Amino acid sequence: MPLSFAPLLPEASIAPGQKVTLQTIIKSLPKACFEKNPRKAWTGLVFNLLGVVVGYCAIATLPSYLLPLAWLWTGTALTGFFVVGHDCGHRSFSERRWVNDLVGHLVMLPLIYPFHSWRILHNWHHNHTNELDVDNAWSPFGTSFYEGLHPGLRWGYRRLRGAFWWLGSIVHWASLHFDWRPLKGTQRAQMKFSV
Repeated sequence: MPLSFAPLLPEASIAPGQKVTLQTIIKSLPKACFEKNPRKAWTGLVFNLLGVVVGYCAIATLPSYLLPLAWLWTGTALTGFFVVGHDCGHRSFSERRWVNDLVGHLVMLPLIYPFHSWRILHNWHHNHTNELDVDNAWSPFGTSFYEGLHPGLRWGYRRLRGAFWWLGSIVHWASLHFDWRPLKGTQRAQMKFSV
C-alpha cells in the first residue's frame, strides 16, 4: 500500500526572480513554529533540574573511579540549563518577560553567566553575525595584523583557534560578559544587576 505524506511546509508563494526577504521566509513557515508551548518549556526545565540534582548527588556519593561518568552526566545536564537560559534570552521560554528574566537568571547562575549580560551580547551577535568588525562572537585577526604580531603571540593565537578553542571561549566569557562600560541606559543597569 503506497504512503503519501502532506508537505511539511506550505507552498511558497515566491515567483521566479522575486527577491527573497526575511519576511518572505518567515511567512513561509508554519504558524506552529512561532507558538510558545508552556508545558513543553516547564517540563524541559524540570527534567534539566532533575538531571543536575542527580549529577550533583552522584558526584557527592560515587566512588572516585565513577566520577568521570558523573561529571559527564552533570555537564550534559548543565548544558540543558544553558539551552533554557538561551530560550529565556530570546524571550521564547515564556510570554511574560519577568518569567524569562527570572528563569534565565536562575539557570545561568550555576554556569557563572550573568543573564542580562549574556542576553544583550548574544542578541547583538545575532544582529551582526559575521560582520567582522562588529560581531562580538567572531573576531578573527586580519592578515596584516596577524603578521605584525610577535611570533609567540601568533603561536598562541593559532592554538586558541585550534586545539585550545575552549580556552578562547573562557577568555571571551571573561572579557565580555562582565564589562558593562560599553552599554548605556537600561541595558547597562540590567547588566550591572546580573553581574
